[in-house]
Amino acid sequence: MKRFSLQTLIGIVIWVIVIYYLPVQFGDVPESIPTDEVETEVPLSTTEANTIPAIGLERYVGQSFKTFKDQFGEPTTEYDIGNDEKLYQFGNDATDYMQVTVDDNVVRSLINLGSQNSSGFFTMDMTIDNLRDEVDPMAKIEIPFAFSEDEQTDDTLSFTLTDHQLLTIPIISFDNETYAILWFNPINQKEEGMFFVDAWTLSQLTIYERNQAYLPQNTEQPIAVNNPIFAQIWLAMVNIIRESHDLNPLSESLPLDELAGQIINQGEETYMPSVLLSEQMIRSYVSEQITGNQWQYIYNHQIANHGELLSYVFEEPKLMKTILDPSLTEVGIYYDGQQFFSFFDQGSASEELSVKE
Repeated sequence: MKRFSLQTLIGIVIWVIVIYYLPVQFGDVPESIPTDEVETEVPLSTTEANTIPAIGLERYVGQSFKTFKDQFGEPTTEYDIGNDEKLYQFGNDATDYMQVTVDDNVVRSLINLGSQNSSGFFTMDMTIDNLRDEVDPMAKIEIPFAFSEDEQTDDTLSFTLTDHQLLTIPIISFDNETYAILWFNPINQKEEGMFFVDAWTLSQLTIYERNQAYLPQNTEQPIAVNNPIFAQIWLAMVNIIRESHDLNPLSESLPLDELAGQIINQGEETYMPSVLLSEQMIRSYVSEQITGNQWQYIYNHQIANHGELLSYVFEEPKLMKTILDPSLTEVGIYYDGQQFFSFFDQGSASEELSVKE
């Protein structure tokens, strides 16, 4: 009886050690780990506003232009675009090109097309899936604004992005009240550019669906860039993009510049000012001027700046294919402060127009 009781007691002690002591020392290893206990990487967009820390080029938006130059040196080109606003180009090729718009010595917007100019969480050639590993792009952007000088209270301007825009020109919000429009090539789905803006510049863009039909008013709103300067900057950007795809640069053609202007002006005379020209209208007029049909064009009737124009191009596969067409050699450009027309050709149209003169 005593022997049995002693064996029983020893068995109980061993059982207690196995059940309670060993799991504490060596850990209990279950056959499967519950889903809610698996550690996952938390996206950077953890706030309600879907903002991420400003640690890249967006840091310079809203800062003094001197701060930017202290980091990147002197610009390669300077343009006076009116109303004390200036545009500066940095870099000379597809590896380092940037464009900075400055108002009252403060950086208002920044375009980056340089392949070696990484910016915080964003790098060239990243895919939309790479981006979503870092942050979910916002399908709706809200900006508080006073919509007239008479109103003392702020209203809210909101943009809504389509599913396609979320894949090609998504907007990212930063914790310093700046924004980035990331440009993903609709053909290869890789990032090829970045457009950093302050709230005011973003409010002037019309490429996204908005809840307000009119723009926020500002008595110091910059005047439109005149056509020659706008054309030079646009051509530089187009050739940077072509260079990044190992394509030859385009040259500007004076006869094609004039033809682009005639298309816009003829449209206003024939129809009415600010009417959106259809492809049929455009091709009908061009067919009266030249016989060739190898030309292409980019047209938009409401463009505020180069960043908006490139956003428009990156959104549309057809327009990006035009920019990257290896057969094209010349371009004509017209911009009247709102309507934009860029006429692309292989050289025959320019020769034919020159003969007519």
